[in-house]
Amino acid sequence: MVVPKPEPVEEKKKPEKKQPEQQTQQPANPSTNQKISYDQSDFSCEELKDPDIIENLTSLTVIKDRLAVLEDQYKKIEGRPPKEFRDKLMKMRVQLKCLEQSMSEGVITEDAYKAKLSLSLLHDRKLEQYFKDKGDSEKEKIVQSRIKLILTELKELAS
Repeated sequence: MVVPKPEPVEEKKKPEKKQPEQQTQQPANPSTNQKISYDQSDFSCEELKDPDIIENLTSLTVIKDRLAVLEDQYKKIEGRPPKEFRDKLMKMRVQLKCLEQSMSEGVITEDAYKAKLSLSLLHDRKLEQYFKDKGDSEKEKIVQSRIKLILTELKELAS
């Protein structure tokens, strides 16, 4: 009897991923954050250490925002910055350039981009809830700011 129970849970997760636009309709209500369910397997070890890994940055506005922050930090570092920091900065620049080029060439359509943002928003809401449950307010704030940027971009694309 234990085996059949996980199957319906998996079926419930799949529709959430297919219907993220419905969830983006209710972003302003803070109580929705309390009802979001997640499984720790939804997240990679890397994103639990650093929520701003490249794989999580799928929005143009989010990448530009994070890139500006990193470049500001880069300017403040005396001497040569650590390799990890330089690598992250370079990967972010490449991610931005690839995304902009794909969109300008039509490789990524506006509808595909909106769908990608909606999936990213759903994932970030789960990640935010995870950090909230763990009491890691610093990482929670990182994800919250990313959610705000994605919501703003989705609203701009809708108009």
